[in-house]
Amino acid sequence: MHVVAPAGNFCDAEHPVHHAFRYWLDYYGGWNLGSIEAILISILAGFSVDYVVHLAHAFSHNYGTQSERVTATFSEMGSPVLSGMITSVLASLPLFLCQLQFFAKFGTFLCLTILFSWLFANFGFMGVLATIGGDKEHPGSKKEGEK
Repeated sequence: MHVVAPAGNFCDAEHPVHHAFRYWLDYYGGWNLGSIEAILISILAGFSVDYVVHLAHAFSHNYGTQSERVTATFSEMGSPVLSGMITSVLASLPLFLCQLQFFAKFGTFLCLTILFSWLFANFGFMGVLATIGGDKEHPGSKKEGEK
């Protein structure tokens, strides 16, 4: 299966990930990548970036040194992002008990997507920002030597 997107060959970069994901679904889940899984993947695309977007937005609006910006980002958005993760995972748990295949698979996809998205956002993405995020001066502050 190849993804057709306006970005052209950009989707080819995801090709090994796609095959690994299909292998995981086939081998461990006993699932084929069919229409249900395709619908679930398209629905969950937003969930996979949600926490990164919230943290990136907060980071971009904070001022100070790189370390201060990361600390301020976690102070402002850490609790809401954690709360969102907890409520989404809790909402997915009853879906594991459903008899309809779509809802049972949706619960699995939702739970795993939310957990991995939260882990990546907090440890992967914020780790990158802590390393290369840079300092940002407040627009109202004056540089050294200015009156």
